[in-house]
Amino acid sequence: MTRLIPESRRSLVSKYIDIMKDANVASNISLMSMFVGIRDPDGSLTNNLPKSNYWIHSSWDHDKNMEEYCKEDRFTKFPAFFISFSSAKDPDYASRHPGK
Repeated sequence: MTRLIPESRRSLVSKYIDIMKDANVASNISLMSMFVGIRDPDGSLTNNLPKSNYWIHSSWDHDKNMEEYCKEDRFTKFPAFFISFSSAKDPDYASRHPGK
């Protein structure tokens, strides 16, 4: 678990590593983030993107969503999605990154 942490820095995180090794605390689900860059010089797409975040779930019963996710094929149905358009929410983005 520590092979990606340089030896000189391991003392800074050693107590957290020990906590993660505890079977009562260990995670059994992975998360994935995907960032998509869209080149849109005239703003025809990005000017029309929502300026809010979306949390999308199968149902409002989050415990049930997780139970179903854990018993089914994990590549067919995810318990939740988070979608955000961060550059669309940033009023200065176009001036700081022209043509992107």
